[in-house]
Amino acid sequence: MAIGPTVEIVSQGTTITAPGYPGVGRVLPARLHGSVSVSAGYDDNPNAGGGLGGAQAGGQGTATTNVNVNLSYSGKIGRAQVNLLTGTGLVFYPLSGSNRGTDTNSFARLSASYPVSLRLMLTGDVSATYGVEPDLSSDAGLDRRAGNFLNLDSNFSARYRWSLRLSNSASYGIRVVSYDDPGSEGAFLNRMEQTFGGDLSFRLSLRSTVSAEYRLTVTDADLALRDSTTQFLLGGFDYRVSVRTRAVIRAGVTLRSENAIDRIDPNFAGSLSYSLGPRGALAWNVGYSIEQGNTRQATTRMTARTGLSLSYLISYRLSANVGLNYHHDQSDGGAFSPFPGATGSTSTEDAYDVSLGLQYVLNRRFTIQGSYTHSEVISDQAFRSYARNRFSVGVNFSF
Repeated sequence: MAIGPTVEIVSQGTTITAPGYPGVGRVLPARLHGSVSVSAGYDDNPNAGGGLGGAQAGGQGTATTNVNVNLSYSGKIGRAQVNLLTGTGLVFYPLSGSNRGTDTNSFARLSASYPVSLRLMLTGDVSATYGVEPDLSSDAGLDRRAGNFLNLDSNFSARYRWSLRLSNSASYGIRVVSYDDPGSEGAFLNRMEQTFGGDLSFRLSLRSTVSAEYRLTVTDADLALRDSTTQFLLGGFDYRVSVRTRAVIRAGVTLRSENAIDRIDPNFAGSLSYSLGPRGALAWNVGYSIEQGNTRQATTRMTARTGLSLSYLISYRLSANVGLNYHHDQSDGGAFSPFPGATGSTSTEDAYDVSLGLQYVLNRRFTIQGSYTHSEVISDQAFRSYARNRFSVGVNFSF
């Protein structure tokens, strides 16, 4: 049984695997897939460090019940290839000691590509998440629960191939981060980012490609003094090590202007992907760059990130997914702070989460699944550190 692409969404104590994953019982290809799962679990810190009610203040654990519905579609509309993945997860707290009722975590991703000619390709990608769960692999929101928020991210590009070796592209992206409650702990992060970019690529050989890239990001924040303009000047190298292994490197500098202050910082991003054949895949990425500050005292932070994901088919019926995300932040509390009284002191923070998911196929429709997630933030600022563990076991029905 071959393993197809999978997408995992962590939703308060459970891991949702896209219905396109054949491990849930689908053997024959189909354009439309769906799944419904029900599970029970436990969350030892549902507040997840939200303000003064986090783990440092003695967060209380609670049992959870999770209901998730997913739907995916893949097919062609005329000459366009279209892929859609969407789902909603509901988390109930039947014996909650944290005054929580029901949490909703929804997501949707739509991607499309259209070959205008043999030389010109148009692509578009729109993804959106809405819920209360933090995403430690992204700088979209806080690293703790701070109320429901929307993260909308989209990118549209056109690539033209001048020859077998030379091509270039132009792109436009827009990102919106918005917390529902204007009084939320994370509302100061509300913003809209527009990114304009272009690159020039040259294929050196069948295995390697070099590129030069320029991007301009304009950030319009709800708090005017957090507005910024950032330019990216990057060089890239793509190398196919083997049929199964591919490495990508991007390195350069960022030039950021904010509150009449200009700064230049290094920028690096790399990824390594390895195919395990029909049994699974391994992916690793690293990065170091300037990001939007996630404290009220700092509008920017230098962040080092890394992420690792592994999917593996242990046997014909049993499969596993492992994920790890970690980032280290260094924030300057005064140089870029729009708030009076900032002392100029720096702060550091480390955040990581580790997840493990297991799926056992009973038949072509039903799968037993279990998951465990550990999240932790270690900060030198009071009341920002927390630790959280989530467990769940349930049944998935696919159609």
